Parts: sequence; C-alpha cells; structure tokens
Amino acid sequence: MAAIVIGAGAGLFGDGWLSARTEKAGDALTVHYPRFSRAHAPLVLTVEWLPRQQDAEIWISRSYLDGF
Repeated sequence: MAAIVIGAGAGLFGDGWLSARTEKAGDALTVHYPRFSRAHAPLVLTVEWLPRQQDAEIWISRSYLDGF
C-alpha cells in the first residue's frame, strides 16, 4: 500500500517527476513525452528543434506507432 502511495506522489499514475521524459539529440532537437502511456488516453509528444534550414521533416517509425 505504501508503495502505491509513494508511486502516485512521484508521478507514476499522473503528473510528477517520474511521469515525464526528455531526450536530446545535440543542441538542435529535444523531445518531451510521458514515460508511461495509458490505454485510450491521448499521448502528447512535443518536439522542439532549431532548424538549420527552411524546411524540416519529422519521421516516426512504423514500429513505434504499431506499439500503440
């Protein structure tokens, strides 16, 4: 029971320091996403980049999308 309460406070079941994840690729690309996704709930994936050219493209692999 105590583990559930501590996990909930840390963000295991919602917002908190355990719930979010950030990955960086150099200084040009940062991706923020939730560490845990929930069935039938929206998933917010935020991508920040410093474009070095006018046009930029984002590719998401089919295997990643198939996991949902």
